Amino acid sequence: MSKSLGNFYTLRDLLEKGYNAKAIRYLLLSVYYRQQLNFTKEAVEATENAVQRLDTFVKKILEFKKSRKGKQDSSIKKLIEKTKKNFIERMDDDLNISEALAVIFDFVKAVNIKMSPGGIDKRDAEEVYDFIKEIDSVLGVIDFKEEDKLSSDLKKLINEREKARKEKNFGKADKI
Repeated sequence: MSKSLGNFYTLRDLLEKGYNAKAIRYLLLSVYYRQQLNFTKEAVEATENAVQRLDTFVKKILEFKKSRKGKQDSSIKKLIEKTKKNFIERMDDDLNISEALAVIFDFVKAVNIKMSPGGIDKRDAEEVYDFIKEIDSVLGVIDFKEEDKLSSDLKKLINEREKARKEKNFGKADKI
């Protein structure tokens, strides 16, 4: 890799080419630290698909978290505990991130299977969501935007503040 050959990219270059920042992050962290990364367009596209699968899973969990009522499934809690244990073991094994990620995708697959026939109840969905959020505190690749919905009062205050700033009424904007 060299700049003179034109096969050297900075993060800024990749973002300007339209690559997804979270997919780039996922690609960089998915490779074992003792191995060389072979950066290809196909590799980024594959990681974009992986990140998209995680985002879709979180959106699905959020839907169940908001609306599902029913019988709680004790196997969900056991699945979370087992997955967490396996994830930590893989990470403790010389930062074996590729196997740790495989553990997470096995978890996603197992929960998706449980959701497909009749779904999971709200409490199970909350536990799964909290667990995925905990895992993402390590990975930093999942989009949790759905959770960040603002109340109408807060949106009104934000708009009011922006209006005050545009009018250069910074005192009022600061108060808001």
